[in-house]
Amino acid sequence: MRFLVTKKDTGYSTEQLATTVKQATTVTKLDDKGQPVMVRTFETVDIPVLKTAGCCRIYEGDAAPTTEQCDGLFTTNVKQTAKDKVKAHRAYLLSQGFNFRDKTIQTRNQVDVANINGAALNAVSNSTFTTTWITSDNTFLVLDAAGVIAMQAAMVARANTIYTTYITVLTQLATATDISGINLDFSV
Repeated sequence: MRFLVTKKDTGYSTEQLATTVKQATTVTKLDDKGQPVMVRTFETVDIPVLKTAGCCRIYEGDAAPTTEQCDGLFTTNVKQTAKDKVKAHRAYLLSQGFNFRDKTIQTRNQVDVANINGAALNAVSNSTFTTTWITSDNTFLVLDAAGVIAMQAAMVARANTIYTTYITVLTQLATATDISGINLDFSV
């Protein structure tokens, strides 16, 4: 048997920043041609705002789905949306540069990162290597070989911190049944 499960928001909490939404779930039994033959509506309940995503799903089973099974149909979509948001936030943080010697070094794109890695490669092979680096505020930072290697190490440390936090958030999402308590806009 096939059932169409729909969720409809019927109102938000009255707090200034709504954290819950009132939501009704309707289960409609479909015949072989996809036409409705029976409708069942669950009571409207308060649920966390971030748990709501999508409007309808098809459930296939021997009997109409329970409230928990209906919620399960929507949880996967919510988690994927949350994963996508976390991934985009990770990319944003990586593009914001890193602090080194009281300056922000740019990592806006792969060219910036390649320039840092290339300078560090030169510094490793040439102990007398020096360069003048332009920081994000357009000031100059004169670096010797050791300074360039230290700058690359700072970039790697920042990226590692971001990825470690990202992995922690993804792990929390994987096991969560309610994602409203997970900080998707993590800062490091």
